[in-house]
Amino acid sequence: KRMGHTVLNAESSRSHSVFNIRLVQAPTDSQGENVVQDRQNITVSQLSLVDLAGSERSSRTKNTGVRLREAGNINNSLMTLRTCLEYLRENQLSASNGLAPKKVPYRDSKITHMFKNYFDGEGQVSMIVCINPRIEDYDENMQVMKFAEMTQEVQIARATPVKQDLGLTPGRRKANKLFKIAVNNLNELGIPEAKDLEVDVGLVYSLGPDFPAYEMDSPEAQIKIRELMHYLEQRIEKRKKLRANLDIKCDSFRQMLMNLDRDNLQLRTELASLKAVYKQERDRSAALEKKVRIHESSIDVLNNTLSKQERQIEELTFKLNEKENMLTQKEHEKEKQKKKFSSKLAVESDKNKREFELKLREQRAKLQERMRIKDEKLRLVSNILQSEDLPSLPRSQSSENILNEKDRGAYTVRTEVSSVPGTRTDIYATPRHGAAAANNRHRRSRSAGDKWLEHRAANPVPLGTIMQPYLKNRKSVTKLTDMKELTAHGTTKYCLVSQDADTDGDVETKLYKGNVIPTCGGGAQVVFNDVECLKQKSPVHSPT
Repeated sequence: KRMGHTVLNAESSRSHSVFNIRLVQAPTDSQGENVVQDRQNITVSQLSLVDLAGSERSSRTKNTGVRLREAGNINNSLMTLRTCLEYLRENQLSASNGLAPKKVPYRDSKITHMFKNYFDGEGQVSMIVCINPRIEDYDENMQVMKFAEMTQEVQIARATPVKQDLGLTPGRRKANKLFKIAVNNLNELGIPEAKDLEVDVGLVYSLGPDFPAYEMDSPEAQIKIRELMHYLEQRIEKRKKLRANLDIKCDSFRQMLMNLDRDNLQLRTELASLKAVYKQERDRSAALEKKVRIHESSIDVLNNTLSKQERQIEELTFKLNEKENMLTQKEHEKEKQKKKFSSKLAVESDKNKREFELKLREQRAKLQERMRIKDEKLRLVSNILQSEDLPSLPRSQSSENILNEKDRGAYTVRTEVSSVPGTRTDIYATPRHGAAAANNRHRRSRSAGDKWLEHRAANPVPLGTIMQPYLKNRKSVTKLTDMKELTAHGTTKYCLVSQDADTDGDVETKLYKGNVIPTCGGGAQVVFNDVECLKQKSPVHSPT
């Protein structure tokens, strides 16, 4: 028997398997001890258990190669078996109608050729059909059941078994065994005549030993005749006793038959009553089975309803879990947004506070400067009024013009550079009594090119961006305290680099660019006209 793995069955039979059991019966001799060595008197019986491999469809099993060839051989042998059984049934119909029978193709397959004698009447054939109660196997089950129904219509003329009879008395083996036990018992008791005892176990019942051999031509014939008559009388007496015993046995047998007849009548009466009770119980059992089927159908309906409800509960539970997960995710996002906006608000408020303080300081500085200028002007006016050596001026010249001339010529020059970013930052020479004038429309020659002065922190953070600021012909400084750094080398452009943290905590780099304009006092002034902001962000929003 060979097994194999297919799509439909993990242990599929890939061959037909036959298991034969043979029972050999041989008679014994007259003593019941030795087997008769004659093949004509031997009876052989055989029981064959055949496991047929099931038919297969290659479209369902997906077999290829060796498995496909095995499936073809299996299907061919099963088709031959079906053809043989159909021919046997057709031959039965032909015999009843007087037609010639067809030749049964036993030799087309090994399995049918092996069991040809069984189909010809030398044995009895029984078939067990195995089906799989699945919806997918409906067509195969229908074909198998039709085949089984067809095989029930085939009738085989069974041959009469031949029983060998050698004319030997049954029970001789047991009689010989009992005789040997008796001889052994006598030998154990020490009786020497036990060795010379002989018995014929061919007869179960015996009237005595055999007649002794006599010779009537001797002088002792009369004595022999008397002995023979005495022996015959003993035989006759023993026969009478056996006859009497037989009559007694016959009477007891008749009495036993009468008792059996009476018991049989009583048993028939009881059987009739039991049949009635059995019929009632069977009707009751049928009614109970009907109720059981009804209840089973109700249970199946309830189980189906329960399974549907369970599936709905599972679906609703799954949806509820999804909704809860979405709500949790939204809550997390809200918390994250809240934290983000809180940090952003804190940064903005801090930034606004710094800007407000800066502006407040600027306003205070401006007010203090104005107050200083006014105080200086008042001091000058007071000095003019108190001066006695002041020459007389023309009437057309007012005191305001004198003050302006004094202001323009009496101040010393001081250079300061402011590094605070803004819309407009002045890098000027501070006079003692006023600011130097500058031309905002000043334009330099383009032929020499722009010279940049880059003002950055001492330890800047690396940008790490793909787009890097490009300033051709530049000079970088970390502290701007000398005016010559703006005016001596022909600097035309100024760039202030500022790095701060944005609301997300990332580095934000801003480049404030402006033109360097000379002032009348020999200093310089910067007018900002461009701001570049550099940030590094991911091109795709990262998942939560």
